[in-house]
Amino acid sequence: MLDQDYQFENYPDALVPGSPLIAWNFAYRCFDYMYLVEKEPENSKLLEERMKLVSLPEKFRIYQKDANKVYSSIIEEIEETASAHFFAFIDPYAFEVEWKTLERLLTSRVRGDFLILFQPRYIAMNVGSVLSGRVKEHNALNKFFGDASWIDYLGKKRGAGQGIPEAALEYYVNKIKEVRKGRETIIEKVKIPLFDNTCYFLIFVTTRTMRGNPWMNTVIKLKNLIEKGNRRLVENAISCILGKQQSILSYL
Repeated sequence: MLDQDYQFENYPDALVPGSPLIAWNFAYRCFDYMYLVEKEPENSKLLEERMKLVSLPEKFRIYQKDANKVYSSIIEEIEETASAHFFAFIDPYAFEVEWKTLERLLTSRVRGDFLILFQPRYIAMNVGSVLSGRVKEHNALNKFFGDASWIDYLGKKRGAGQGIPEAALEYYVNKIKEVRKGRETIIEKVKIPLFDNTCYFLIFVTTRTMRGNPWMNTVIKLKNLIEKGNRRLVENAISCILGKQQSILSYL
C-alpha cells in the first residue's frame, strides 16, 4: 500500500490521507497487524512516520521493496498464524502487481478478502499500443495478466466492437474466478467516476460464508452510492469540509 495525501487541483487545502491510515483508523474491528509495502524510499519513510502517529511500532511492518518480491514471505508468515484472516488491498498505479503475486494471495490456504484497484485507462492505452503494432515488447503486460493469452482475447473483443477497458476488466475478473473455482467466491466490481469522463474500478473479492455474507448488503449499497457519484458531488463535499458556503442550487 502507498500512503500519501492527495490534493484536489482547485482545493489545495483539502488533503485526503492515504489508504493505510484510513484502514487503520476506521476499521470496525482493529487490525492485529499491518504489512505495508512501498518501493520508493521517500514514500516508504513518509509512510513509516505517519503510521507511528496512529499505531505502535510493533503493530505494523513496512517493506521498502517491490511487492512482487516480498509477497511470498508475507503470506507464508500469515499462514503460520493460528486462526488467521487477512485483508489485502492491492493498490498499483497501473499494472505493476504481477499476476503470480495476486494468484498466490487468492489461493492462500487461509481466508482472505481482497480489494483490487484496476486502472482501465492506463491498461487500455498500453494494450492498444500492442494490438495496433506500435509497441512490440509487452513483458509488463504479460506479467500483469499472467501470460500472453490476453493478446488474442482482447484482440477478438476489440474486433467485435467491445471497448478495451471493459474487455480487459472482464478478462482479469475471469482469471480471478478461474483460480478461485474451488471456492464459493463473491466478486463485486465498483466503478469509481473521475474527472474528464474517466474512471477506475475496485474489484472486491470474498468467500461465501455459512451465513451468506449478510454484510454484503452494505457493500452493495456503497457500490450503488459511489457509482452514482460525479464531479460536482465531490466538489460540493470538499467545499463543505472546508467550511465554504454552498448555494442550494449546487446540489440540484
